[in-house]
Amino acid sequence: MPFVIVPTALYSKPDLAEMLQPFGIDVDHFLARIQCVKRFRSAWLGEDLLEAIRKTTPLAGQGEKDLPEVTVRKRRNPKSSLIGGVFSPAELGISRP
Repeated sequence: MPFVIVPTALYSKPDLAEMLQPFGIDVDHFLARIQCVKRFRSAWLGEDLLEAIRKTTPLAGQGEKDLPEVTVRKRRNPKSSLIGGVFSPAELGISRP
C-alpha cells in the first residue's frame, strides 16, 4: 500500500493516523520526527508535510555517528556540605555544656 500525500490537501491528525497505521508508525512520533510547520489549528497542508519529510535526516545515518565523549568528575568536599553528611557539633554551632 503506497503512502500518498497530495500537496494541495489538508490532513488532520486522525487522517494521518489512519494513513500511517499500515506501516506501524505512531502519528505523534511521526509529527515530532518530521517537525512539520503547522499553519492551521487542526490540520497540516500536504505540501508542508512533503517538505518536512524531505528535510528530515534518515534514521540509518544515526548509527554511524560517533557518540560524544562523556567525562565524569567526582567532587569531594572534606567538610561534607551535602545533605546527609556527617557534621561535628562545633560545625553546627552547638556547644556542649
